[in-house]
Amino acid sequence: MRTLAVAALLLAVVTITAPDAQTAAIIVHDIASAPGRGAIQLKAAVTDEGSVGFALARPSVTQTGHHHQQEQVVLPLEKPMNFTIGNTTSALNKYTAAIPPSNTHHFYATNDGEPTPFIEYQPVRRDDWVGLPYKPLQTPEALQPPAGREMIRDLSPASGGWTTTGATRTKEFSGDQIKIVMIALGRAGTSIELPPSTAGRQFLYVLEGKPSLMDGSSRRAVAPHTVVEMSASAKPIRFEAPTDGTALIALFSPLRRN
Repeated sequence: MRTLAVAALLLAVVTITAPDAQTAAIIVHDIASAPGRGAIQLKAAVTDEGSVGFALARPSVTQTGHHHQQEQVVLPLEKPMNFTIGNTTSALNKYTAAIPPSNTHHFYATNDGEPTPFIEYQPVRRDDWVGLPYKPLQTPEALQPPAGREMIRDLSPASGGWTTTGATRTKEFSGDQIKIVMIALGRAGTSIELPPSTAGRQFLYVLEGKPSLMDGSSRRAVAPHTVVEMSASAKPIRFEAPTDGTALIALFSPLRRN
């Protein structure tokens, strides 16, 4: 396998904004139309309170092992990939999330064949994702994962453990610092209201379908690979499934302010 060194990666994001105060608290990043840059074709939204990136990793690549103070979520979108935390390597299938604990050694490895798309979320500003200097906060040596800590969870729609409210289903996976909530809107017209988080900025990533985003008096359809950035000062927003089908959304949130 080839080894992929950690390198500076460039950012290309189209941001849609509007002048009113509520929409200023909700920023829509059109990840799908942005050109991929860098060794893993990264497309990202980077803010002072968190970073979300879509990566298309080459086949047969092993990432350089590393550790840092902040937790992260890694979520494969199509193909399986291997993910190592500490001394344990797990196969991550589509929509199976990994959250390595703070300061634990971790890295991914892709399989042969086609490139592997995945999402990564971190509750910090990853300036290296935009080609700027970045020095992570970290312990001098990597730590071993806490005993009994769950670090991998299947969040696919076919998995068990979902909470069902009408035609809306949710499933959550949390670390100590961050969490991911999968939201499945099961039929046309199904909707869910999402409040802001007092812990900080949240990021909603549209995985499947073309749901409508409603914030205040504004309503717009959002396609897959759209990131909706929601600040702590925002009013609640609502997502509604499209009239011709369903939708799947990943919500990334901090659990505490850094």
